[in-house]
Amino acid sequence: GSSELLRNDGTGSVTNVATLWGVGASGDIGKTAGFFDVDNDGDLDIFSNDPLTICQNNHGNSSYFVVIARGIADNVSSGASPTTPIGARITVFEAGTTTIVGHQEIVPSFNQFAPSFRKHFGVDSTALYDILVRFPSGIELTTSGVRPDQQVYTIGGNSLPNTIEIVEPVLV
Repeated sequence: GSSELLRNDGTGSVTNVATLWGVGASGDIGKTAGFFDVDNDGDLDIFSNDPLTICQNNHGNSSYFVVIARGIADNVSSGASPTTPIGARITVFEAGTTTIVGHQEIVPSFNQFAPSFRKHFGVDSTALYDILVRFPSGIELTTSGVRPDQQVYTIGGNSLPNTIEIVEPVLV
């Protein structure tokens, strides 16, 4: 058999695009796949571990943003117990409404190619959004009026556009 890569056509149906995208040749049955932005260009790329393949999406997309959720692990000098955001739930709403645009949960990941603390949301980059993060500790943080194309996160001297970091506060 061969692998399948299914694309939602927006009408409730899916189409197998494995051949079109150059994955899933006969005998190449992928056992695990992940979607992540390997080159930080806003397009979700595909990683498969069997056979080891990265399918890079180069269609140009600025209609997204990434939420990085962090536990208090980096704040142990305050005397707090280190935590990770595993189990945190991120919900994105249209700003000022209860209309959900996206929802993702941070789950454990043993895949070094798909960091589990970064969650990608496809959105209108010029609209405003409210982001609610519910940490496993019970703490809930809301960041309101987020416009993705105005967010820049810097890590290690590299700037990641359309990215916002939300850190669990230390309770004292």
